[in-house]
Amino acid sequence: MITASVRRWRQRSPAFLAPWLSFRDDRDGAIAVLFALIAVPIMGIALTALDYSRAESVKAKLQTAVDNAANAAAQHLGEPFDDVDLTVRNYLKANLTVDLQGVPYDITIAPEYSAISVSMKSRVPTTLLSFVGVRTLDVAVAATVKRPSPVEAVPDTSTGKPHHGIDAKEIRKRCTGPTLAAAVRAVTTGGHGA
Repeated sequence: MITASVRRWRQRSPAFLAPWLSFRDDRDGAIAVLFALIAVPIMGIALTALDYSRAESVKAKLQTAVDNAANAAAQHLGEPFDDVDLTVRNYLKANLTVDLQGVPYDITIAPEYSAISVSMKSRVPTTLLSFVGVRTLDVAVAATVKRPSPVEAVPDTSTGKPHHGIDAKEIRKRCTGPTLAAAVRAVTTGGHGA
């Protein structure tokens, strides 16, 4: 849309400015230029989200493995450190994919064996973020589990009456499957069944 003042200015301007003035007033194709300018950063943001989502996926896998390893190792608190370490190592190996099994881990045991912490740190290589200088994304996970309290009573599978003074290790040795579920019910209901 050309206003009256622009028309008057064009009439007075030299002829060599005519192409530039018509280019300035031409609005055809403005959307294409605007789209080209906006599409580059939007596509860059969308594509870098792929690197972050891959890092979050690795973090979720590590967190699941660390949670399981810490829960299992808490059952062995008070035993020699090598046994606790072996439990953690086995659970991590069972819960991690082959590409993540070499990730180093740390074990911290609280005083008096009251809790255990297992942590892992890894670096996830990037693809698209490497174009802007970010070669890796750091991922760190940790889990802390308190030592389980000893079980007060375990039912005798033949009579259904509780035995007193048997700890959690003894329950795991004696009970499996439905029997273990019955032991847990007996403990939580005071040995009266549920």
